[in-house]
Amino acid sequence: MPTRISDDIWRQFQEELAAVDRKPSAPLSRDELAQLNPEQRMALAKTEFMGIKRKYGLKLDDVLTFLPEEDVVTYLQRLMH
Repeated sequence: MPTRISDDIWRQFQEELAAVDRKPSAPLSRDELAQLNPEQRMALAKTEFMGIKRKYGLKLDDVLTFLPEEDVVTYLQRLMH
């Protein structure tokens, strides 16, 4: 038999979840970034990109238009390998 969650508890959960989403995370310092290996830096960049993409409803081509052409070419080459 399923357990029913009260509306007050559900509302509190939703408010706490929204507060976590609104809480900005502190960006890494230059020293912290320097300690990351290339795979960690790429994973961090992907995570940040996906967050921005979701938040603003962007597509990949929206973002690529703002990057220098050389970076776009390098990025696309890495995707193909």
